[in-house]
Amino acid sequence: MARNEDLIAVGQVDNDEEDERDPCAPGLEGSSPGELLVAVNALGCLVIGFLAGLAETRTAFTSEARLFLFVGILGGFTTFSSYGLQTFTLLRDGEIGWAAVNIAASNVFGLFMVWTGYVVSKAL
Repeated sequence: MARNEDLIAVGQVDNDEEDERDPCAPGLEGSSPGELLVAVNALGCLVIGFLAGLAETRTAFTSEARLFLFVGILGGFTTFSSYGLQTFTLLRDGEIGWAAVNIAASNVFGLFMVWTGYVVSKAL
C-alpha cells in the first residue's frame, strides 16, 4: 500500500519555472491582474466539485485515489499559494482594489464552481 506522502508527491506538478514569473502575469496584454489565476482556480474548483460528487454518490474512487487526485493532481494544478502571493503582491504594490477583486472573485466564484461541478455530477 502506498504512503499518503508518496501519492501526493506523485500527483504534484513541478512549478519551479512559474515561481520565476511575476504572479500578476504582466505579459498578458489586455488582461487584468488575476484573470488567469482566477480562471485556473475556477476550473480546478469545478473539476474537484465534479469529482467529489462522483466519489460521494458512486464510490468511484478509493481513499488513495481521492488523495492522489484531490491533493496531488488538483493541488498541483490550482496552487493556492500562487493566489496568496499574487494577492500579497497587489496589496504590497498599493493595488487595493485589484487585491479585493482577486479575493472576492477567487473565493465566491470558486465556491460557485465547486457547487456547479457537484450538482452536474449528481445529475448524471
